[in-house]
Amino acid sequence: MIKDKDIEYFNQLAKQAATDDDAFTKFYEHYFPIVYNLLYSRIKNSTTTDDVTSDVFLKVLQNLKGFDESKAASSTWIATIMRRVFVDYLRNLKRREYVEWDDYFSPPAPENEQPEMKVLKAENKSELLKALGKLNKREQRIIELKYYADMSNKEIAETLSTSVGNVGIILFRALGKLRKELEKNYKD
Repeated sequence: MIKDKDIEYFNQLAKQAATDDDAFTKFYEHYFPIVYNLLYSRIKNSTTTDDVTSDVFLKVLQNLKGFDESKAASSTWIATIMRRVFVDYLRNLKRREYVEWDDYFSPPAPENEQPEMKVLKAENKSELLKALGKLNKREQRIIELKYYADMSNKEIAETLSTSVGNVGIILFRALGKLRKELEKNYKD
């Protein structure tokens, strides 16, 4: 969970990043894994996720001078840009008349990864994705923002234009549903 002093720090870093390459590097290094993981949770393809993540940070770089912390925290601002870039990606995907190889196949796994662990991780990931698929869109979105983007309930509430209490309630219920679904799968 991000503390208020961290929010202030990254808001100031965003302002500095508009004119300072070192500040942008720090800003990028902090937000890159959050953006990448959240996008990967939706796209499920590392090559495509790399491209979409690059588009997000290109938009961030182009719009840094317009960042206004009085309107939103830097994390909320980036989440908004990311959502818009992702929607554009989906629109373009629907318009394509051909299928790219990379849309269906990820690059090979690193050689140092053990095959047994890869199979086990894939099974667990598959079960989790199936369970997540049984949640409604709002519950899925809140879980993605909480655990993939590492956003606080307050930041999620700002991003989704709802109350912090509502985010907490939806998150609690969604995690309960996930737990029941995963327990059911392990019993079967």
